[in-house]
Amino acid sequence: MNHLSKQMMATLKAMQCAVDELLDYRAKLGQKVVVSDAHGLPKLVSAKTLVRQRKCAKRMLVAKAN
Repeated sequence: MNHLSKQMMATLKAMQCAVDELLDYRAKLGQKVVVSDAHGLPKLVSAKTLVRQRKCAKRMLVAKAN
């Protein structure tokens, strides 16, 4: 992702933060969200599951950076 400009990276980071906030909100309400599976088909998943996966992925990125 080194080929992305600083403005594009900032935009991407802002969008990721917005998605994280929405997932946190939906997880607190106990809602489910629709995502696509490996074959591109819609799949209903608990928002809490996605929040856990995103937080784990962030921790792994931080660990790799250090």
